[in-house]
Amino acid sequence: MGAAQSGPMSGQLRVAIAAGYAVLLAVNGIFGSGAFGVPTNAEVSDAYPTNVTPAGLTFAVWGPIFLLQGAGTVLMAAGKAPTLGAKVAPLWLTTWAFECAWQLVFANAPLEDGKASGTTSQKLAIFVPSFFLLAGGFASMIRAGTLIKGGTAAESLLVALPTGINAAWLAAATGIGFTLVAQNTAATLASPEAGAVLLGGVVAGACYAVPMFLGRSAALGLGYGAATCWACFGMTKGDSPQVVKDVATYGGYLVAVVSAAALMRPRPPPPADGLLSSEAPKRGGSV
Repeated sequence: MGAAQSGPMSGQLRVAIAAGYAVLLAVNGIFGSGAFGVPTNAEVSDAYPTNVTPAGLTFAVWGPIFLLQGAGTVLMAAGKAPTLGAKVAPLWLTTWAFECAWQLVFANAPLEDGKASGTTSQKLAIFVPSFFLLAGGFASMIRAGTLIKGGTAAESLLVALPTGINAAWLAAATGIGFTLVAQNTAATLASPEAGAVLLGGVVAGACYAVPMFLGRSAALGLGYGAATCWACFGMTKGDSPQVVKDVATYGGYLVAVVSAAALMRPRPPPPADGLLSSEAPKRGGSV
C-alpha cells in the first residue's frame, strides 16, 4: 500500500512536477536576488557564519542542480521518464517544498545593518525550524535515491544525477543548520573540534551512500560523491578553522577514493528474467 508509484506518470503528476519547479524557480529567484526588499541567502549566511560553512563560490553548485532538475522536469512532464518519473517526482516535489519553506524561514533571521542581531530566543525561533526543514529535504532526496534503479540514459542524466547532487548538498546544508542551532544552545557543539567531527560524519555517510547508490545508478552515486567532494573543497577555501579544513581535505580524498573503488568493483549480474517464471510451474499447477 505504501510502495512508491511505478509505471507511467499520471497527467496530474506531470502538471504537478512542472508547477512545482516553476514555484521553486520563483522562490529562489526572489531570495537569490533580494527582490521585494528581502535579504538574500548570501547576506543572511554572511551574518551568521559557522565553522562548517564552505566558501561562497561553492554555492554555485545550485546552478547545475537547478539546470539538471529543470531538464528532468521537462523529461517527466513530457512523459519521457517511464522508469523513474512516477517514483521520483513526488519526492522531488517534497524536497522542493522543504527547500522553499526553508528560504521563507531563514530569510527572517534577525539582521541589523547586515549584521546578526536579536536575542537567542529570536535566533532559535528561526534556526530550529530551518534545521528541521533542511533535514526533511535531505531525507526526502535520500529516499528518492533509494527508489532509483535502471532507467534510460536520459533518466540517468536528468533524474538520477541531480538527485545525487542535491541529496549530498542537503547533507552539508543540514550540518550547517545544526551548527547554527548549536551556536545558540551549546557552545561545545559549535566548537572547531565539534565541526570537524560533524564533517567527519558527513564524509562517513557519503562513504556509505556512494557505493550503495552506485549499485543502483552510476549517475546517482557519482553525483552524490562529486557534490560531497565539492563541499569539502569549499570548506578548505573558506574561513573554517584549520582542524575542519584538515578533515575536509582528507575527507574529500577519501570520498573520491571510495567512489572510484566502488565504481570499479565487479557487480554480480542481475537474475535472469526467466528464472522465477521457470520455477513457477514446479510449485504445483493444480488448485
